[in-house]
Amino acid sequence: MGPEESRDGLTFEQAFTRLEEVVRQLEGGQQSLDRAIELYEEGMKLSRHCDAMLQHAQLRVSKLQSDMNSSSQAGRGVSGGSPMYGTSDGSPASTADGSSALDDDQSNLPW
Repeated sequence: MGPEESRDGLTFEQAFTRLEEVVRQLEGGQQSLDRAIELYEEGMKLSRHCDAMLQHAQLRVSKLQSDMNSSSQAGRGVSGGSPMYGTSDGSPASTADGSSALDDDQSNLPW
């Protein structure tokens, strides 16, 4: 089993595609009550599965960014900031209101 598969053997893309199918079936309204409940249960499991995989991916990306920042700072002897996100001297960039650009809400990220 690869890192992109769950215990169920579904990749994120496979689970998301199936979740979309389940939603379409439920929205169609042509199922019996029992079948609609089964589909709803499956959809909830798929939703939790996709959410867990996205959280895992987010942690991996955060770790990679942290590792990259740590190694670039160690190599330059810089103790704060990063030119990727800050100014050339390594200090965090500021926004027009004086707050750090790194303080912005990142809730709109895809993960």
